[in-house]
Amino acid sequence: TGYYYEKGSEESRELAAAIKNRIVKSLDTTDRGAKGSNFYVCRKTDMPAALIEVAFISNPAEEQLLHSDTGVEKAAKAIFDGIKDYFG
Repeated sequence: TGYYYEKGSEESRELAAAIKNRIVKSLDTTDRGAKGSNFYVCRKTDMPAALIEVAFISNPAEEQLLHSDTGVEKAAKAIFDGIKDYFG
């Protein structure tokens, strides 16, 4: 899931979506969308900001992914690639 400040800029929504899209593609996890939020970390910034939930430990398959070096490396690369996509 990608979160952005719901009353913020379109750029934040695009950043959250770009990172979320790469994570879903790389990790083959459920696409939970990019959603507006009121999270402090997204709201209190002057630049595009996103909060990303890579996977959930309440899901056994996703928990396993987060416990593996390969899964963590894939997640990090996906975040990096999503940021690159955002900046074009």
